[in-house]
Amino acid sequence: MTSSNAVGFPRWLRWFAGLIAALCWCALALQLNLIIAEAAKRGFAWPIALAVYASFFTIQVNLLAAIVTSFAAAGIKRWPARGRIRTAIAVYLSVGGIVFFVSLRPVWRHTGLQALADALLHYVIPALYCAFWFFGVPKHDLRWRDAFIWMIYPTAYLAAVLAFGLWSGYFPYPFIDLRSRDVLSLATGIAGSSGGFLMGGLLAVALGRLAGAR
Repeated sequence: MTSSNAVGFPRWLRWFAGLIAALCWCALALQLNLIIAEAAKRGFAWPIALAVYASFFTIQVNLLAAIVTSFAAAGIKRWPARGRIRTAIAVYLSVGGIVFFVSLRPVWRHTGLQALADALLHYVIPALYCAFWFFGVPKHDLRWRDAFIWMIYPTAYLAAVLAFGLWSGYFPYPFIDLRSRDVLSLATGIAGSSGGFLMGGLLAVALGRLAGAR
């Protein structure tokens, strides 16, 4: 007898989701350990390290991907199973990876375990999750307006980190650091990232509708 919560995924897709979930949780744990270790070196308490960890958009989105793929691997149908939510996560992961490659990788130049965490969180997991989205996520209900709705989360995130940065002096990403950016460069960076998320959303809807039509 199967549970009423079971999702009709083929076995191979559930194993694939399990692989992605395992990579997500491992990469998230690795990044947390690295941030806590760096904070300890600088004399900061672990709650500050945890706040820094949670402030990164990449961490938040990879956590969502970990939850969604864990549910899929277990064959459990809950809110993460909805096609629009899963598609939004694919957009956030892929655009975030592109932003990292273009804007952050040349600045941060990480090595060792941090470079490994960067590769997993920004390249490997987004690529694998997008494959999972293509083969395993229902796309028939995607609408063009969804691309604009998906902009709410990154816009709210940006507003929150800018407000927190003005209060605390901490900005998680250099291209939104108000201490070192003038108004024009800040506006250019925000417009570029916002345009990237919108274009990514429109592309996802277009691909989804094409796949659904076939």
